[in-house]
Amino acid sequence: MNINLLIMTIAALLGSIFLFFKPLKIEQNTSKREIPLFEIEIFTMYEFDTQKLMDISTGKRGLRYKNRYVLYDFIFNDNLDEEVASIRANKGVYKFGTVTLTGDVLYTKSDGSEFQSQKVFYDRNKGYLRSDVPYVAMLGKNRVTGSYLYYDINKELLKSKNVNALYYIQNRN
Repeated sequence: MNINLLIMTIAALLGSIFLFFKPLKIEQNTSKREIPLFEIEIFTMYEFDTQKLMDISTGKRGLRYKNRYVLYDFIFNDNLDEEVASIRANKGVYKFGTVTLTGDVLYTKSDGSEFQSQKVFYDRNKGYLRSDVPYVAMLGKNRVTGSYLYYDINKELLKSKNVNALYYIQNRN
């Protein structure tokens, strides 16, 4: 067989494959949907130190992503100080030391004080919490409402806008 004939046959075969068979279209997933690294449903988490129970968390669903945690229908009970504090919300996003709580946020303390809002932002590193939407704060029969709240935890400084307060004073006689 002549070498030129062999090369022409191979070239004709490859050319016909190129003309008659279309290459595969490989599509990459262009969806921006992020997949969680870890997912858990209906959970209870206990945190202990060497002396006592520090906190208890319960929830219906928890997701861990590369840079944040997302919790749904959860309750967090903090037993760290003398007073027990509890916070509940429909959704919470923990990211780089900050927590954004949305949907029926309720913060209660063992002294009877309560705070309710639809959205609360808490920065653990800087030590403050903020609610840019209307809120209600209560202690016993006393009630305070407002449209904005900023609370500096370290300085125990509270700022609020459009405040409406109903405060009961007890007569000591």
